[in-house]
Amino acid sequence: MKRPGLIYFVLPAAISLLLAGCRTSGTARKSASVSTDTHFETLRELSEVDNTSELTARVSFNLSGQKASGQLRMRRDRSIQIGISLLGLVEVARIEFLPDKIVIMDRTSNRYALCHYADLPLRNELGLDFNVVQALLWNRMFSPGAANETEFLRNVVFNGTDGTNGSSFFREREYDYIFKVNADRNLTHTSKTDSGRGVSIGYSDFRTVSDGFVFPMAMILELDDETISVSASFTLSSVSTAKGNWPDETGVSRRMTKVTLDELIQGLSL
Repeated sequence: MKRPGLIYFVLPAAISLLLAGCRTSGTARKSASVSTDTHFETLRELSEVDNTSELTARVSFNLSGQKASGQLRMRRDRSIQIGISLLGLVEVARIEFLPDKIVIMDRTSNRYALCHYADLPLRNELGLDFNVVQALLWNRMFSPGAANETEFLRNVVFNGTDGTNGSSFFREREYDYIFKVNADRNLTHTSKTDSGRGVSIGYSDFRTVSDGFVFPMAMILELDDETISVSASFTLSSVSTAKGNWPDETGVSRRMTKVTLDELIQGLSL
């Protein structure tokens, strides 16, 4: 029996489901003791400290015991690239999220597939588009696609406080995601469920990457669909926010043949 394609084992769970779709410090407080203004001040601080426009990192994936490594490159509002390597040496697969499309490449067989966010059945239920994918991976689910602080604050509704640990819950009104900010003012969880389909991601191991920029070194993604349930974790290392000389879109070579996504996934088996 042929094993599932490489993409389902080595890319983050969010990407797996997308591809399937293409066919405040202090002690714990009670909510009554903290004002709404305090919570929104926390959000303002989160938005103000992050002026980083680029991030690169090495990534280790683990999905149901299947492990792989690769590279993550993100340039805000322009590009997200995830490359998968065998033995950490040779890149065998790549997925690129661009504002208007998703490109998946199988470098071992010189084939590629392309799909658009408008083609994704999950777009309506979970609001999955470039802004959401970017917000999930940048640990900024409180402001997907927001152009400025005023716009992002207008899109956020305070949803309550966890009395056991002081964490605050908020809802992003445009995309309707719920997210959680802990007492250290780190976004630690975000989720959405609609029509039996759900996506959630948890963040941990926060470290200062550059001046005032704190980023999670570990993420756990869980997705549920009517036909698939995926859970995956990935760990970042060698994280850098320095601007690099890499293209927003790699581009496919003349030797690559365009195929359907189903054909590409079937060929990406280990």
